[in-house]
Amino acid sequence: MSVSFDALKDFFEKNPLCIKAAQSLKNGAEISLKVEDSFYTFTKISGANALKNEAATKADISFTMPEATALDLISKSFHSVGAVGVFLFQEVASSDSTRKVHVKFHSGFLSLMASGYFGILTAGGKDVAEYLATKGFTNFNKLKSVITNLRG
Repeated sequence: MSVSFDALKDFFEKNPLCIKAAQSLKNGAEISLKVEDSFYTFTKISGANALKNEAATKADISFTMPEATALDLISKSFHSVGAVGVFLFQEVASSDSTRKVHVKFHSGFLSLMASGYFGILTAGGKDVAEYLATKGFTNFNKLKSVITNLRG
């Protein structure tokens, strides 16, 4: 089964957890999403989540994921924004190439903060904070270091 643009669009634009997670993002912020060989752009337009069926032109962050991971993301019943965040972080940390999500940052730490990206982390609440702590991310300096290392 393949993931369709319409299914991704519904998830990112209509799922209450996605809407809540992206509340802090500024209009025009762009996230590149690549699923297999298809490119999409997640952005905010007039305060609303929008997924475009095209490659991002000025992405702040890029996510590349296998189709199986994208299907799980849009089909699982998550109980909270934190549960979605933990799922994504687990796939980023995965050593299984059929599941692994690759992340690349194209903007610096201060630009990401100004664009509202860290509000996504805080929307994840206790679940995300506890998961990150188990991986050694106990403060913003450690996150800043990872962002610097993953910048491309």
